Amino acid sequence: MLKDSLQHWHQRLAHLNHKSILELEKSGAVKGLKLVGPRSSNNKCEACALSKVTARAAPKEGTRPQRAKDSICHADLAGPMQKSIHGNKYYLALKWLGYTHIFFLKHKSEAAAAFKKYIAIISRRPRELPSTLLILRSDNGGEFEGSPFQQVCDGVGIEREYSEPHAHYQNGTVERANRTISESARTLLVQSELPHNLWEYAARHAVYVRNRVISRSYPNSTPYERYHGHAPDVSHLRVFGE
Repeated sequence: MLKDSLQHWHQRLAHLNHKSILELEKSGAVKGLKLVGPRSSNNKCEACALSKVTARAAPKEGTRPQRAKDSICHADLAGPMQKSIHGNKYYLALKWLGYTHIFFLKHKSEAAAAFKKYIAIISRRPRELPSTLLILRSDNGGEFEGSPFQQVCDGVGIEREYSEPHAHYQNGTVERANRTISESARTLLVQSELPHNLWEYAARHAVYVRNRVISRSYPNSTPYERYHGHAPDVSHLRVFGE
């Protein structure tokens, strides 16, 4: 495989589709994306074919009042999975400004403590950067209810907002992100031929990459830039497992 070819970047960018890679190059939203060779390809990838499953598209939101999206943090918990090499079976994804943080948990009950760590992390953003987290949106899962989570939110003045029962699309932003993380992690493990108990590393790599690519919602800037205030450099990215 030609170094820095479209297919090579497909693997370096956690199996991002070729069209999105070309759009990312054209947007100028990242540094260090140097493509060599043809800009067209049949995009055939055995690892993608073996691991990807197409999920039914969720309906668009429209039954709830529109809130300023840059003030909302979307939370979702995925699992249980096979126990990882570190003994974790779940992960908590927290998405704000399009930027995802991921926390690995042994038990669902650790979610509140993970969110407290998250608050400490985002509080270190430079104060001159715009946007303030005001609302935490999640489903009605037990890990998000009760006093531990509420105490963390009350302590920093964050409002709670729940999606309605059986209307998961109302928190679709992070649930779609979780599907993408899980799908990308499976693909990375297939491609690298690493054991499944290393899924934690694959998921972390998938999140790292996804924070550095554009999306249909934000076609001109990456989540990394909106969160950190400057464009990311992707020249250091390597194929997972190599």
